[in-house]
Amino acid sequence: MNTQNACGFVSVGLAMWLLPLLMPTLVEPVSTVTESTRALWLLVMGAVNAVVGSGWLLHSGWLRWQPRVAAWTQAALPNPVGERAASQPAHASEPARLAA
Repeated sequence: MNTQNACGFVSVGLAMWLLPLLMPTLVEPVSTVTESTRALWLLVMGAVNAVVGSGWLLHSGWLRWQPRVAAWTQAALPNPVGERAASQPAHASEPARLAA
């Protein structure tokens, strides 16, 4: 799937989902006892198509932005104490202080 396909999924899904709401005469119930199966199918499949397309677009967008977000958070946040202590050389007086 690519971005154009995902946008198509979202568009078709939204159109299917909105069709029974905007034009109820096209999907009237066949009998008075049951609800319209056509309307239910359009609503469910429209939602599925829209979710699949939106999910792919969100995933694709996250893959593009994830390295930038990771670099930003590493630059913005200070190093934890353990990493700072490991990256700095130990002083000669530290073992004497720890032993005492």
